[in-house]
Amino acid sequence: MMATVEFDSIGKLYGTTRAISNVNFTIADGEFLVLVGPSGCGKSTLLRMVAGLEEISEGELRIGAERANEKQPRDRDIAMVFQSYALYPHMNTRENMAFGLKVRKMPQPEIDRRVDDAARMLEIEPLLERLPKDMSGGQRQRVAMGRAIVRQPQVFLFDEPLSNLDAALRTQMRGELKQLHARLGTTMIYVTHDQVEAMTLADRIAVLKLGVLQQVGTPAELFDAPANRFVAGFIGSPSMNFLDVTLDGGLKGPDFLLDLPAPAGTATIGVRPHDLRLAAQGVPGTIALIEPMGWEALVHVDSNSGRLVVRVESQDLAGLSSGAQVHLAPEPGTLHFFEAGPDGLALR
Repeated sequence: MMATVEFDSIGKLYGTTRAISNVNFTIADGEFLVLVGPSGCGKSTLLRMVAGLEEISEGELRIGAERANEKQPRDRDIAMVFQSYALYPHMNTRENMAFGLKVRKMPQPEIDRRVDDAARMLEIEPLLERLPKDMSGGQRQRVAMGRAIVRQPQVFLFDEPLSNLDAALRTQMRGELKQLHARLGTTMIYVTHDQVEAMTLADRIAVLKLGVLQQVGTPAELFDAPANRFVAGFIGSPSMNFLDVTLDGGLKGPDFLLDLPAPAGTATIGVRPHDLRLAAQGVPGTIALIEPMGWEALVHVDSNSGRLVVRVESQDLAGLSSGAQVHLAPEPGTLHFFEAGPDGLALR
């Protein structure tokens, strides 16, 4: 069974402190929605409001078209996977996965069937008799996911479940989560501060800053058409380069030897590192650092407009080193234009 999750003017107050402000959007049946943003942005608070672990101060939350504000967590038909795994240390894998079903007094044959099905899906059948202390972090996280899967909920909630794993295991588990969603087809809401993780997993991403929803869209939409400068800088790794500019019938000045069109009201332009190139003319600067990354490198250039980063294929690095003078130019049609300020709106 699947369900939509609707946020209708949702707000959260702690006394006079506002943590969430007027959040409005809908998560579709079977969608993988990732909540992302810097620490303290309110993403975990919003997830806990869906789970029923935080009271909703304003607005209405609907799960499967039913108002959920006053429902107890056990009545919301959701399952949550935490960062800390939260496994019972004295129970083996089978017992951990079955415990919630036993509390609900489900018949034992059905419990066994669900646990066996989930263990087979997650490839943890050899671990069913092991205690948590005898398993690796990745194995414990699979058990935590299995415990959620056997519930067969309307909605899965994930609160930074991979943050305790090393980089290689995080990459592997991301792939497994994506495959799991494809098999189950259940609505999933996933919280992370890692925008690379968000881009990898999500059908859509919701970006939060200081409790305010900045943009909801597909990874491609957020990357190619960010709503404001904050989203543009947060989504993408390395992040977008920004330059403050003065308009005079185009972008002109000591840093600009090219006459480029820009919308009225432009105060800042943005260009992603892969959309910059080394050129005969453009923004002059001095190479400060070269970061080799195999087939490509990140070249950090100090210009009059600040530090700029450009992706360069390794084969084009010949003769380049720290201290070298270079010019950077954007690929045609790749500039982003923003109003003034750190949250300046995008101009089209």
